[in-house]
Amino acid sequence: PFVISRDVRTAEKQAIAQAALPLLGDCSSIIINAGTTMFEFACAMRNHDLDVLTNSLSIAGELLSQSRCRITLPGGTVFPEHNIILSPFENDAISNFAADVLFTSCYGIGPGGITETDPHIAHASEKLMRRAQKVIVLADSSKLGLRSSMVIAPLERINTLVTDTGAGEADLAPLRQAGIRILVADRPASVAMVAAQ
Repeated sequence: PFVISRDVRTAEKQAIAQAALPLLGDCSSIIINAGTTMFEFACAMRNHDLDVLTNSLSIAGELLSQSRCRITLPGGTVFPEHNIILSPFENDAISNFAADVLFTSCYGIGPGGITETDPHIAHASEKLMRRAQKVIVLADSSKLGLRSSMVIAPLERINTLVTDTGAGEADLAPLRQAGIRILVADRPASVAMVAAQ
């Protein structure tokens, strides 16, 4: 559940969120996928003014109260355990949104690509990915090397990974070989990037 996951590896998630902020660059429209790391990213976006599509009620609420962003929500059913809006239909607000970047987390990331365990979340993530020019994954080091049977996208679809200093070279090497730019965020308060490639 979202409320429990928020308290897991919080310092790492906050550091990753801060390190990812410069990647907004000159974006005018972005997608933020649901997840607790993505919620920390939304909390860090207080001074931004963007068009944002999100399927997370928590992220939408945070951005509405703390930023100047304009929020679009997809149609669908609210799943309160995860504070997420999911729809099995292709013709919803997602299909009409064009984003510079998708910011997303995942269940796991490794040589096989990025994966999820829930088929509904996997389907929603695939839909969001189709609407973005670039994909930036925010994932703490515990997700590196994890895999499930549901692959959302191959590594070649990912432009950048932002992770934390717990990431081992054995997990990062295949991602670098796939051409993914990797940013490693120091934890917790300084949130300085100690490595970038």
